[in-house]
Amino acid sequence: MNGIRERVALGIGGRLARVRRVSHAIRSRMYPDHPGWPAVLGPVQVRQRRIALRPAQMDDAAAWVAAVREDRASLERWWRTDPRPWHERITTREWRAQCEGLLRAARRGYALPFALVVDGRFAGQFTLDRIDRAHGAAEVGVWVARDYRDGVVVVTAMRLLLQHAFGALGLYRVVAPIDVDNRPAAAAAARVGFRREGVMRGYLDVGGQRRDHVLWAILREDFTS
Repeated sequence: MNGIRERVALGIGGRLARVRRVSHAIRSRMYPDHPGWPAVLGPVQVRQRRIALRPAQMDDAAAWVAAVREDRASLERWWRTDPRPWHERITTREWRAQCEGLLRAARRGYALPFALVVDGRFAGQFTLDRIDRAHGAAEVGVWVARDYRDGVVVVTAMRLLLQHAFGALGLYRVVAPIDVDNRPAAAAAARVGFRREGVMRGYLDVGGQRRDHVLWAILREDFTS
């Protein structure tokens, strides 16, 4: 009788061990290790500006709405196409939905959604997205509020992000799709060390139409911090 009990116990224990292994494997695929998150990058002092990147948060809603609504003239042409009026698209509700999605992706290891902070004020977003750890690759997306668009802020913040991407995250390649007419963004990318690789026709639907984008990329060995 004792032998039967022992065999049953061993059988149950073996099945539980297999279930744990399968569960761990599934969870590892769904929620990969994410050593680079959460993180605060900086601050660094450059030309009397204090620049940092920190995780985006729900409380950024009011600052995001104010900055984006105010800068419609220069942002809308690069913004995702949407039939709604600008003021209906740029709302606290929209930010919270966007932020919730980004933070969920961050917890799963697929994104790093940073808020740009300059002299203590919300000044834009730097998002490392589509993180592919198997291939050591990711895509960066950036927008910066009008008052902080000088080359110093953008380049400094991008260097902070890339240093983190190639260091703590262990990535090898970061790409940046930039609209063919967005010359300031292209110039900033080149200053950091990105190289132009080619044109992706009709890559994104922004500003009411399909637009060509230049693929810029930087490899770990291209980057000098």
